[in-house]
Amino acid sequence: RSLQLSGEVVGACVDSLEDEPVRDVAHVVFSTFRQGQQSVRQDADIVCIDDGLPALLAAVLRGRRFRSNIEAYVEFRVTFSIVVVLLCVMSAAGGVDLLLPEQMLWLK
Repeated sequence: RSLQLSGEVVGACVDSLEDEPVRDVAHVVFSTFRQGQQSVRQDADIVCIDDGLPALLAAVLRGRRFRSNIEAYVEFRVTFSIVVVLLCVMSAAGGVDLLLPEQMLWLK
């Protein structure tokens, strides 16, 4: 819980219904294919085919990479959109075309 309070994404590896409290708290639930019960595998966010620790670590690293890529893309698009809106507002307020219509279509 302390990791969640600090803003971290928390994952848990579960294999039975006895891990219900952990599944409710975690952001991402991992289950193993061979050892996990069928109902747990259905409720899990990620099911690892291999039960070994290297497969679990690879899944975690891939998930972190996906998240960082998505965060970078969203940051870029928001910044870019703000700049385009500001250019359009300044263009309309100043009466000067800072961007041609073709340039605006190309930007979007």
